[in-house]
Amino acid sequence: MQNADIRAWLRGGESRTAAVNRAANQALLQTFVNFRVIESLYIFDNDGENINISNHLTTKTFTEIESAAWYGVAKEQHGGAFVSINASGTLLSNSGGNNISFIRQILDMQTFKPSGFLIINLNEGFLTSLTNNDGEGTDVQFFLLDENGESVIKWQQPPDINGLPDKGAPRQVNGESVYLYRTEIPEIRWTVITSVPYSMFKSIPLAARLFLISMLFSVFLYLFGSMYTAWLVTKPVNKLIASMRGVREGRFEPVPSSMRQDEFGQLEEDYNIMVNALSSMINQRVLMEKEKRKAELDILNEQFKPHFLYNTLDSISYLVLSGDNQSAYGAVAALSGYYRMNLQKGAETVLLSEEIGMIKNYLALQKIRYTDMIEDQYEIQPEAANIPVLRNILQPLVENSIYHGIRPSGEPGFVRMAAGINNSKLVITVEDNGLGMSPELLNSLNDGTIEQNLTSFGLRGTVKRLRLFYGREDVCHINSKKFKGTVVTLMIPVKDKGEGT
Repeated sequence: MQNADIRAWLRGGESRTAAVNRAANQALLQTFVNFRVIESLYIFDNDGENINISNHLTTKTFTEIESAAWYGVAKEQHGGAFVSINASGTLLSNSGGNNISFIRQILDMQTFKPSGFLIINLNEGFLTSLTNNDGEGTDVQFFLLDENGESVIKWQQPPDINGLPDKGAPRQVNGESVYLYRTEIPEIRWTVITSVPYSMFKSIPLAARLFLISMLFSVFLYLFGSMYTAWLVTKPVNKLIASMRGVREGRFEPVPSSMRQDEFGQLEEDYNIMVNALSSMINQRVLMEKEKRKAELDILNEQFKPHFLYNTLDSISYLVLSGDNQSAYGAVAALSGYYRMNLQKGAETVLLSEEIGMIKNYLALQKIRYTDMIEDQYEIQPEAANIPVLRNILQPLVENSIYHGIRPSGEPGFVRMAAGINNSKLVITVEDNGLGMSPELLNSLNDGTIEQNLTSFGLRGTVKRLRLFYGREDVCHINSKKFKGTVVTLMIPVKDKGEGT
């Protein structure tokens, strides 16, 4: 049932080519050869088409699969196996004996939907050595009756058990005095009849008699107990082990559901929920990392606008030509420090003091172009300066203050940065006294529709990076009034010492 060729054949349709048929029949043949106790092996798809292999010619007594006596029972089992004789009388072998049929519905391993039926027929001969002891009339005999009271082994003629009590009773069988004992096997709805000749009781003490009967009966039931254990325990455990090995190798595949209603069914369901949850968490984490890297790249590209570098170099060239070598040297040093901080590789976080140092270099370059238009102010508490923060989160906010606040106003302005710790959060504010924002724009930024505002790319990208990195939504708040300036407040969680941010 786990064979890829069999599953390909069950899918049917145009995919069932001659090559697929050959491969499926070869898989049946291999199973048939490896297990010689099998009399015949059938696999049906949902439309009634079948592939099969058998020792003797077998007659199929139905034309439509829905009319087969076992069809409804197999569907009700939802993948569980049940036992019948000659596939409930629908598959008859010309060997002359009965076949013991194990029947179950096949569930697709990917979709868990019914894809067909499996029938394994075992020849009654494999039970003969257990149920019949050849001797001089002094042997214990076993008889098997199916759910209809018919003999499982065709050539056996079981004794009449009408009125036989559960604990057994003496009877006359073929003129011989015997003790008949009846035992039910509820899992397969069969009955075992044990026949013990009275002659055995004359020479064996009572305790030994009971022990002998119990031993012989236990040996007989061992076969069915083994089969039942294999169906109910070994198979689901092996499926779980195979899936766990896949998880260890990075394949988060659920266990094919058997639709069972017992503890193993619950275990399969809980295990599949766990595997699906782990797979979803990993996929979500991978997606989050991709979004984080894209946001970082977008911010980096935005910071390295060619016109910013060109304008800065033009300003430095002007300072050199005008003979202001000291200012030109300061500008080159600021440009070098700014790009060194942005281009360096390493951790995603830097100390707030290092981030502020990059901003000072950035504003020093801007002042070359705008001379007295910009004044920068800093109020950084000492305990806040050494807190790690996500890299490159302040420059986009300062740039917004200059290009959307101060410069359009046509008047000199200031950019003030402050930082402190409040309620286990690092609170950073970037304030300007520029044009400010309209109530409509402010609301669009604060109510979660910030992504729709194309004029605030730097702010939008910064907020997105902060939310992804710190795993929370409340990382930014904006307060602004038209012609009164803007205050952007970042709220970054701070963990205990030694844990990082």
